[in-house]
Amino acid sequence: MFKIKRICCIGAGYVGGPTCSVIAQMCPEITVTVVDVNESRIKAWNSDTLPIYEPGLKEVVESCRGRNLFFSTDIPSAIRDADLVFISVNTPTKTYGMGKGRAADLKFIESCARQIVEVSDGYKIVTEKSTVPVRAAESIRRIFDANTKPSLNLQVLSNPEFLAEGTAVRDLKEPDRVLIGGDETPEGQRAIRALCAVYEHWVPKSRIITTNTWSSELSKLAANAFLAQRISSINSISALCEATGADVEEVAKAIGMDQRIGSKFLKASVGFGGSCFQKDVLNLVYLCEALNLPEVASYWQQVIDMNEYQRRRFACRIIDCLFNTVTGKKIALLGFSFKKDTGDTRESSSIYISKYLMDEGAKLFIYDPKVLKEQIIHDLSQPSISEDNPQRVSELVTVTRDPYEACQSAHALVICTEWDMFRVTITFTFCYVASSFGEHTRFHVVISDAATGAGLREDLQEDAEAGVHIRRPPRAGPPPRRAAEHRLPDRDHWKESDLCTNPVHPCDRRSSHRPHRAPHQEGQSLKLILPPPPPPPPPLHGAHSSCQLLISPAEVEGLNSSQHLSAGEIKRLAALGGRLKVAEDQIF
Repeated sequence: MFKIKRICCIGAGYVGGPTCSVIAQMCPEITVTVVDVNESRIKAWNSDTLPIYEPGLKEVVESCRGRNLFFSTDIPSAIRDADLVFISVNTPTKTYGMGKGRAADLKFIESCARQIVEVSDGYKIVTEKSTVPVRAAESIRRIFDANTKPSLNLQVLSNPEFLAEGTAVRDLKEPDRVLIGGDETPEGQRAIRALCAVYEHWVPKSRIITTNTWSSELSKLAANAFLAQRISSINSISALCEATGADVEEVAKAIGMDQRIGSKFLKASVGFGGSCFQKDVLNLVYLCEALNLPEVASYWQQVIDMNEYQRRRFACRIIDCLFNTVTGKKIALLGFSFKKDTGDTRESSSIYISKYLMDEGAKLFIYDPKVLKEQIIHDLSQPSISEDNPQRVSELVTVTRDPYEACQSAHALVICTEWDMFRVTITFTFCYVASSFGEHTRFHVVISDAATGAGLREDLQEDAEAGVHIRRPPRAGPPPRRAAEHRLPDRDHWKESDLCTNPVHPCDRRSSHRPHRAPHQEGQSLKLILPPPPPPPPPLHGAHSSCQLLISPAEVEGLNSSQHLSAGEIKRLAALGGRLKVAEDQIF
């Protein structure tokens, strides 16, 4: 069997870079070279600052770079020395000519094929990594067959990637499946077996699927179309939920528990983005039209139409909430990448929402933890996005590196990307004690972001020193039965050690450290008294920050509503898009 010892990957982008880095780490005996015409990108791959952000990727690259992983701009040499050549270049949607706006532009694929046949000699396996339309391999093969080198033997395979940005390293190391398509001839099967042997270093054989070339190419398009369809489907239900008063998260949970449907990709959002979904669905639509399947083309076109509708609807809701005008108003937009844990902005919904708001004259203050200012301005200045000239974009758009600065004095806060730093989950654990002040309730507060916790604590400290009171209205009806089943410790025997200073992680709902529950009093004010915080608990799932609140009396139900919070708390939580949450099993 032909054994692959040297791999060349043409294209050092979001697919080629991570894919070959993982292959190099998992196959130390194989030399992997990633090449690209972009010299600055290659320099970045060879530096400590990688050109793309992907969790865990830097560690993978550093573990094998310079040993069996190399990044270079010398494309001919890398192709000439390789046993296997991956084609991992961009296949954007055409912006001109036949198929404009729908068909895939294969000019980069063609360029790679011509360069491979020009510098190669002997036997090589050429593999499509890029997402291409069905029968693109036939076009590559025609270029290869036109060569005049008698000793040249090039086999074409299809090996589409199924990684997702933000989880690319995990997806590559623990793939659901690896799909390899090739000719059904003996030479084609020999090439398939050689590529399978590379993946078998870490992927179980049961997860490696082999098909013919056309099935492999179409499977990638169909997979992306199905995922995009699910997002558009739940987004269409979100519009219905808003019109009827239903909760889309509850509906998604209910239908997702059906094993025939599943819960993944049922999260309502402002629409899907990224380099794949829209491009591939439009490619599928164009393919169906070219094959005289208008009904099928119309079906998949609705996925794109629903995505555009969701973006427009979201922008219109912002405008409606601001008295039907945003002209001259400051709007903070948090998140610009198309999803969290990546700096990729291609087809991001944030771009389109920004465009709609800019058309209305809104002043946008944009923050994203991984997207550079230059990239944001470039995206918003593209003719396909906005008819505004770059000067008007610079007048309406301010890119900040501080989310608090973006939110300062804003008329509206728009969260377009689900970065974890924009989530604030505050979980309470309770313990009641008696002191000279009477009944008190001590809360332990766990905040998901360390910087957020420090900021919230400062606000609460200011409120406590100012003697801020939070008024609780009387609750109708008798106290819940279980609240009266507990007794407070004797006041004379109270001591500091009786306080709940042992933090309980919010995920640990069955901890043996259960709170005592005491009778409560109605219609009394709650005064914040903030003692020094305990040492923070060891992080279980990322960084955490802790502080404690001492609130009197014991009536706290309803604190999860913003009207019971102080101005400082509201400001801090609003700036982070957070909500105060009390666990259901801990409410009186």
